[in-house]
Amino acid sequence: MTRTSLKDWNCSLARSLDIIGDKWAMLIVRNAFFGTTTFSGFQAELGIAKNILTNRLKHLTENGILRRLEKDGCYPRYKLTPAGWELSTVFIALLQWGDKHVPPPGGPPLQIVDRETLQPIRALALQSGDGKPLSTKEVRFAKTPADFEKR
Repeated sequence: MTRTSLKDWNCSLARSLDIIGDKWAMLIVRNAFFGTTTFSGFQAELGIAKNILTNRLKHLTENGILRRLEKDGCYPRYKLTPAGWELSTVFIALLQWGDKHVPPPGGPPLQIVDRETLQPIRALALQSGDGKPLSTKEVRFAKTPADFEKR
């Protein structure tokens, strides 16, 4: 089955999903956050078919999420790029949403902590430009600035 590409859509969400919207892509990124760097490591930890893993690693590398490091006589390693590391906010938001709405039996298996204090981080939240906390009811979605005036 061929995926429909969203890379040319005039929408940042669609263009982002074209890169990381696949479940395997996000799980590969998750495991890269945890320190996995090799094909065999991703394959063993995720139980993903080798052909799918090959395709996803290539896709994530071509789109600047992972960098493939070659070493003489060794298997390549994959490291997150700065853009890949910036996906941590997306990952944490999805993780926190899942912990609240679809937690696994026994409760959340992962915890995100402050590296320095080892204290759990707060839930991510919406904020206004001046830092005021906002509820989801206090934000609006619009395609253009003119759409704000139509409502």
